[in-house]
Amino acid sequence: NFNAYFSRCHRLRLIPPAVAALNPATAADGASLADLPPFAARDARIALSRTTADFSDAAAAAIRTLQASASVDAPADGEGEKAFDEELERTACVAVLRAAYVKGLRAVDLLCREKEMLLFAIREERGGRDPAETAKAALEKSVTEAEAARAKTGRPANYVIQDPRFTAKDKVFRPSHTLPTYTVEEWGEIEYGMMIKKQQDEAERAKQKALNDPLHGRDSDDEEVVHRKTLEARHWDDWKDDNNRGSGNTLR
Repeated sequence: NFNAYFSRCHRLRLIPPAVAALNPATAADGASLADLPPFAARDARIALSRTTADFSDAAAAAIRTLQASASVDAPADGEGEKAFDEELERTACVAVLRAAYVKGLRAVDLLCREKEMLLFAIREERGGRDPAETAKAALEKSVTEAEAARAKTGRPANYVIQDPRFTAKDKVFRPSHTLPTYTVEEWGEIEYGMMIKKQQDEAERAKQKALNDPLHGRDSDDEEVVHRKTLEARHWDDWKDDNNRGSGNTLR
């Protein structure tokens, strides 16, 4: 029984508190990582994977040290049993028990997830549905919703459940300036498109203005045309006399 082994390790105080905190059974009997919120379960599994590797390495190193010590202390004539150093032997035993503890936590997590899948298959079969087809339909629905969200926002969907702690951290330690949302190449294409549209709009306005001009199509040497151009030039000269170049700039 995994839980009985976990409880005995806790009573003997073999497990560091930080590692024991990864075991949900310490808070509720029979609980597992699958019972935690998604983001908490994800963090716990990552920490458990790292701890398992560390404890396995520590156990292997302790056993090698113990064996090396026994070889050195072996009788010269080769007779008799090897003598183990009690402190080294105790260290190796504790390391092996700790490694077994974290491996047991991972095994319980895998068994609980496998149990959920088996229960899901049983429910679907009792309902006259194919579990594989139901799972496939659920996956396709998730992908469709993600694609719809991407088409609406223009950004890829976020499949990772964000831990609120990291969200708060990002808000506190965010930069004081606005981060760019476009690359230089993307912004260059946008500017180029805006310039082309502006030129087209100006050309269209000039064309409409010329068509609405009552003197449109008349010879440039026509008396009325010459008279109007002369008046426009005079008005422009008067305006420049009253408004010196740069007089409208208020920033120094």
